[in-house]
Amino acid sequence: MNVNILVGLTFVVILLGFCGFPPIPVMVLLSGILSGVPGGYPTDLVALSLLLGVSVTIIIAPVTVPLLLISSQNGRSLIDNGFRTNILFAVMLLLVGLLYIQLLTLV
Repeated sequence: MNVNILVGLTFVVILLGFCGFPPIPVMVLLSGILSGVPGGYPTDLVALSLLLGVSVTIIIAPVTVPLLLISSQNGRSLIDNGFRTNILFAVMLLLVGLLYIQLLTLV
């Protein structure tokens, strides 16, 4: 089974989120860049892969606003609230989302 560019796009959003970039501006930036590149993928699949990266970034990246707010309320560290608590959920969401994108590109 071939892995398409949409999987890489998802991981680029996650990587930039871990570097401190807010996930929504990353999604807007990447969608602006990808609009001029002919790829042959439907726009809904591109949007789905970008949104998958944003959702995983918001769940586990230690520099997002929701985790900062939660950490200020419960007194636990950013790593505790984001990574240790939600890593299993984020990995499962990523796997299911990537499998869904792969299946949609095959159809």
